[in-house]
This record gives sequence, C-alpha cells and structure tokens, in this order.
Amino acid sequence: MIIYGFIKIVSSTMGVKFFPMVEKIHKYDTPLKFAVFNSANYYRYSDRTLLFWCRIVLLMSIVVFTCSASQVCALQAQRMTCEVSHVFDGDSFVGIIKGKQVNIRLYGIDAPEKQQSYARFARNSLKHLIAKREVLIRPIDYDRYGRIVAMVYSGEGENINQKQIQKGAAWVHIYYCHEPICEVWKELELQARQDGTGLFSDKSPVPPWVWKRKHQ
Repeated sequence: MIIYGFIKIVSSTMGVKFFPMVEKIHKYDTPLKFAVFNSANYYRYSDRTLLFWCRIVLLMSIVVFTCSASQVCALQAQRMTCEVSHVFDGDSFVGIIKGKQVNIRLYGIDAPEKQQSYARFARNSLKHLIAKREVLIRPIDYDRYGRIVAMVYSGEGENINQKQIQKGAAWVHIYYCHEPICEVWKELELQARQDGTGLFSDKSPVPPWVWKRKHQ
C-alpha cells in the first residue's frame, strides 16, 4: 500500500498518470506493474527514470549525513562549563549550561544499571566527584536519547570518566569507547580488576550491556 501510494505521488509530479489497470491489479494483490501513460501512449518506467530517482535519494542521503556530521563537529569544538544539579547514576547527570538544563552522559564508560549490584556504589562515587560542583565538559556526540555524550573534568582538571574506572565504579564500554584514551582506560580497568576495587570485588560482575540483553 505504501509503495503504491509513493508511486502514485511520484507519477503525478512527473506529469503522468497511472494506467487504470494498475489500480485493478493493486486491488487483487497481484504483482504491481509500473504501467503509466502519457497522452495516448502506454509505457513503463524506463531505466533512466529509475536512475534519476536513485540519484535523488543518494543526494538526499549525502545532505543529511553532511548536516549531521557538521553538527557533531561543531559540538566537539566546544568546551563548556557546567553546574551539576543532579546525578542520575554512575555515568550520567543533569547539568546547567548557560541557564539551560541538559542531560549529560559520560563518554566511553558504562556503570551498573539501577537494578544491578553496585548501582548505588557507582552513583555515590560519581556524586562524590561532581555533585553540586562546577565541571568542564568536552562534548563528543549525542546519544539516541538526546543526551550530550562528553568527557567531564573537575575544576582541578581531573578526568571524571577515567576516575570512575579507577574507582571500580564503571566499565570501559566495549561498543562506544573509540578515543585514543580508551586504551589507557582499559589498562586502568584491568588494574582495578586485579586489585578487586569497587564492583570488581565481585568475582564475576555483569557488564550493563550484557545485563540489558537478558532483562530487556
């Protein structure tokens, strides 16, 4: 039905009409023949027409991708001072930037979900580091929830993302940590495991991305 409607709209913009048999064919759910007519001559969409629409779709895709990439680049170029108003969990918080409330997700790390063990520990760890304080954020991207994904630094320049890993309050995210510093973080996580720091005092802690697959 959607394809049928799309073709009908496209044909009208090209100054052609559907051959009446197409509607009859459509009603009986038999294979749809792209037959249209212009004046008294019947013909099918040519390869040139198909190529034309393929080029249009490709051009639109390039424009959308370019605009999205430009927004991300502009975001990454910023350094913003942020006042922390509320800590959600071990890897996200609410901040105030230029009088506007924004949700911020710490880049490259993943703390336990609320229903997991050590969730409270991870949240308290982050609260101890940033709650009711002014921090500096370096935005990297937006996530699917519209949150700013960022590197977060204390007033003294300490990397908060990294500190959460060192304290055993979060994992290095295996899917979303691609910056060069992620290799350093993996080493710090390994050290935290060996020392039994924080959540790694558990012999077999379950990473959030694994827990989500089992419970969502």
